[in-house]
Amino acid sequence: LLINDEKRYARLVTLKSQTLSLGRRVTLLPAKEDDAKFDEADGEAADFDGGFYYVIGSHARSRKAGLTQPSRSFVYRFPVEPATGLPAFKTDDDKPAKEVERSNRLHALIADAAPFNEHLRRPADGHDPNIEGLAVRDGRLYAGFRAPSLYGDAFILSVPVDVLFGKGKSAATVTRVRLGLGMGIRDLAKVRDGFLILSGPETNLNGKAELWLWDGHASEPTLLGQLAGVAID
Repeated sequence: LLINDEKRYARLVTLKSQTLSLGRRVTLLPAKEDDAKFDEADGEAADFDGGFYYVIGSHARSRKAGLTQPSRSFVYRFPVEPATGLPAFKTDDDKPAKEVERSNRLHALIADAAPFNEHLRRPADGHDPNIEGLAVRDGRLYAGFRAPSLYGDAFILSVPVDVLFGKGKSAATVTRVRLGLGMGIRDLAKVRDGFLILSGPETNLNGKAELWLWDGHASEPTLLGQLAGVAID
């Protein structure tokens, strides 16, 4: 599944050898709902777990005006058929199918959790809460934050998916991971021994890109190496 932070849809793709073939669009967000207009879903990351694809928005305020933008503050999921890996429902380029679930509950959990709540009381800046990584494992969602980065620590918030899409009630868990001064999480992926973290600069400055292995609990991940010749901005 491919996503684009400036679109309202995700796109199914097929990878064969070294060829990537584009498939159907899956609309996540309508262009208009009631009195609200949505230009983009600001999708930053996607993952698959338990028969569902998941997509997460940045949940960030606008940089210029510092305003909360509802279109950025959703988590989406939709089911696929186990045999084909494709949705059984019909997709529409203009509006989401009823099988595409949308939740804004993570927004409130972020606003209630430290250190994000402290930053949300201030004018928006480069340290404003901003999600760029997503992993879903065994019914639990992990959101990796590009910002804030505090004293060498980045942050991962985790919560059961039932809290977002069902009737579950649970407080979110926030874990610090030490990635280095000014470094945030730019991508997150589950692997057999835990999670891979791609780190990069929190702010819009060129900086090194490093790969880490995190066990899902400890604050000290293991550095696997720096990506040679790669800079992230």
